[in-house]
Amino acid sequence: MDARLQELRRKLDSLMQANKEEGEAIVSAARVTALREELASLQAKRATLAATLGRITQVLKTANEVVEEVEILAEEEDTTKPHKCPKCGKGFTMKASVVRHLRTVHARK
Repeated sequence: MDARLQELRRKLDSLMQANKEEGEAIVSAARVTALREELASLQAKRATLAATLGRITQVLKTANEVVEEVEILAEEEDTTKPHKCPKCGKGFTMKASVVRHLRTVHARK
């Protein structure tokens, strides 16, 4: 969109310069007005896109913060429950709890 804005600005500037140099209206006032309106419209769209990009960036930062927090909690979970069930991976704080879990949950029937 920046390229389109620059192109419109160059066209408008060259047309205005040509009008001044020639001393007569090469381009109608209506065409100049239309170009100015198109330029203003593109600038408004650019501002809207910039605002949207800012909101998306903030959401992504927030999402990254949440992911980091979850990773920290997962690491804490691993360190606070070091004894894991060899069959299902459930963590326990005491080895005796793993033995009881194996006997009650994974016992052959």
